[in-house]
Amino acid sequence: MVNEEVHERVLPHTLDDTWEEEERRRRFRVRAFGGAVLVLVALAAAVWYVYPSLAEHGMSLAPLTDLKDTLANGSKAQIADVKNALATAGNRIDAADKVLGDLVKEWDGLRSRMTILESRVTSKLQAARKQTRELIAQQQQRTQSAIDSRTQGLQARLERIESGQESQQARVARLEQELAVARQENARQQSLLQQDRDRVDHALTNLDQRVEGGKSELAAVHSQIDRQRVDFEAGINHSRELAPGITLQVSRTNVGYQRFEGWVFLMPDRRTIWVHEQGVQRPVEFYSREDGRPRELVITRVTKYSVVGYLLMPEAKG
Repeated sequence: MVNEEVHERVLPHTLDDTWEEEERRRRFRVRAFGGAVLVLVALAAAVWYVYPSLAEHGMSLAPLTDLKDTLANGSKAQIADVKNALATAGNRIDAADKVLGDLVKEWDGLRSRMTILESRVTSKLQAARKQTRELIAQQQQRTQSAIDSRTQGLQARLERIESGQESQQARVARLEQELAVARQENARQQSLLQQDRDRVDHALTNLDQRVEGGKSELAAVHSQIDRQRVDFEAGINHSRELAPGITLQVSRTNVGYQRFEGWVFLMPDRRTIWVHEQGVQRPVEFYSREDGRPRELVITRVTKYSVVGYLLMPEAKG
């Protein structure tokens, strides 16, 4: 196909060059022949014009006649050459016409072949265009389907996210409502707790007052009976003799609850009285085998390292 295209482009240029060359040669020969004829005519006219004058002056025309004959013979020879050249040019022109005719026929064949080739190429191009359009349409359809699928997926995810956000917002609103209720309940509980604290403080105040009153009454009672009060302070993990034959040992104290633990050792009974979680103002009563009379151990205050209280014991008989 490429060779045919090259031949198609080169052939018109070759024919044009050959035809122009022949045309230039033919014009040159015609002009040369015309020039020779004009020269001969001019010479003949000149001879005809000057011949009477030369005859009047007695000049011989023999040289001119010889010149005329020479020119005539030369002109005839040139005319013969020109005719021969024209004949040759005609033959060459005929040959060129024949070649041109053959080239025209070949050109017609090439044109028909080019027409067939063009129709084939056109049909193939149309088929290729159609196939390309179909492929593009299919690709566009597949791409559009993929885009639609992804768009639907994204839309579904967006809807789920929006739904989740709505549910999250509802949950946050519910939590905020519950938090508000909890705050109100907390405030109410704090108010109730404060009221309870106030009541407890009031009750403790009354209890302290009653204890103080009880102490006063107890002191009055003690003053009325024949008992002796012995105040003391016993350190933790140290033995303290409260009275002859009565020893207190404190093993542990609880300041927060005002309690203590330990034991009381009695002599000469060699008896141990164990004390567990004993609170303040709670008497520990015990008897001595020696006289059978009661003794009371009362703790009034518990510190981190000791206990403070008093021991009630019978007055010694005088």
